[in-house]
Amino acid sequence: MNEYVVVFERAEDGGWGAYLPDLPGVVALGATREEVAVRIQEAVDAYSREVSALGQAPPVAGCGNGDDRSGLTARRLPSRVQL
Repeated sequence: MNEYVVVFERAEDGGWGAYLPDLPGVVALGATREEVAVRIQEAVDAYSREVSALGQAPPVAGCGNGDDRSGLTARRLPSRVQL
């Protein structure tokens, strides 16, 4: 099972966002970090279902493009796709 890095960012207006550098387009927005954590898991689950339905393998986890985004909160979130 892959584990992907999830980057959480707090917006100037107090809202939150999250994305996965390894899964372009998989993003979530919300009013709280907790809400975004739930939404990003839902987004990863939907992505995983779509990849499986297309018969494709999920991307290999490797923290995306290697950008140094120091100061941001990141945590590992296991994907639901079995390799």
